[in-house]
Amino acid sequence: MKTTYFKHRRRFDFKPHDFEVGNLLGVQPGYEDNHFLLKILKLPEDQLSQFYNYHLEHFLQQNPGMEREFFAHVWRIVKKRIEHFESKDPFSSSHSDYVKHIEKLSAFSNHLATLDQWKVHFPIESIVKEKNQEIDRLTEKIAGLEKKLEKLQLFDTIEKITIPDGSLPTAIDIFRQLQETTVTGSKKLFSSQTQSPWYKLLAKYFNHGEKEIPIDTARNYFPAQKKTKLIKGSDVQEADKLFLVVRKNT
Repeated sequence: MKTTYFKHRRRFDFKPHDFEVGNLLGVQPGYEDNHFLLKILKLPEDQLSQFYNYHLEHFLQQNPGMEREFFAHVWRIVKKRIEHFESKDPFSSSHSDYVKHIEKLSAFSNHLATLDQWKVHFPIESIVKEKNQEIDRLTEKIAGLEKKLEKLQLFDTIEKITIPDGSLPTAIDIFRQLQETTVTGSKKLFSSQTQSPWYKLLAKYFNHGEKEIPIDTARNYFPAQKKTKLIKGSDVQEADKLFLVVRKNT
């Protein structure tokens, strides 16, 4: 059965919808495209978008999920009709009408182009070129990511340093003391603008017993503001402060 794309006017319907295609006798088989295109030429340009949506909605009611098929059909018949008028004798007495038809159909075609999410109206060469450019862009991006990964892998280790079970708070206390250690005057031995190097160092290179230290757990021990009250369970108890990092007397 031949697919019907557009909403037809019923035979002898004297009050049809403005967007229905056909005449008083309806639509003869094989002529619905002609009626659709004639309707485009008759309608005001500001109604063309509504006209398209009217017939699209009708088509999708009968053919769910086939919006691309409808778009491709409309694009094809409009393009062919423009080519038909462009091929006419420019010295014909009807030339001015042909020019008007081309302008009207071209306006509708331009509107269709804004709806083309499938790139139906793109020449195949243009699509291939676009895809090749996208491949080149992604290839370059992958190469950059591979270089970054290669650099990061230089800092990977086969094993991690193990902190005995239950001794994580003690290790945290040593880390905190190291942050406050000075070499001369008030100049610190270790300095950083944020706390992230410390908790990332702990999470990446240390295990607590046989378990990894989650990054969020490590972050809890090193808040952005050192004077911030720590999350419950993240503070180091006095009983766990077993070592004192002090400068050697010289």
